[in-house]
Amino acid sequence: MAQQFSFLESFLKDLLDQHGFSKLSEEDQESYLPQFVAEAEKRLGVALLPYLKTETAAAEFEALLQKDASAEEWSAFWQRQVPDFQQVATDALADFAKEVGTAFSQ
Repeated sequence: MAQQFSFLESFLKDLLDQHGFSKLSEEDQESYLPQFVAEAEKRLGVALLPYLKTETAAAEFEALLQKDASAEEWSAFWQRQVPDFQQVATDALADFAKEVGTAFSQ
């Protein structure tokens, strides 16, 4: 699933760099970035899964997971299932960004 979330990795790298992430060694960055990506994916999932209200939507979601769907297939799926997908995703990532900023400022 990493391939379809490469935009997420770029978003997080930029966000983290704003808070000094780039000052870490390359080894540390490579170690921590996947953890941040996993947490952001989790946050997106928590925000989006409530929209899967039908068995058909849940079955389609499961099928996409099983076949390791492309970014385009995932995007089309979420656009169909979540009328305001872009806003829901943006809000979830903005909340996560605030938490990251707060954590780094301490």
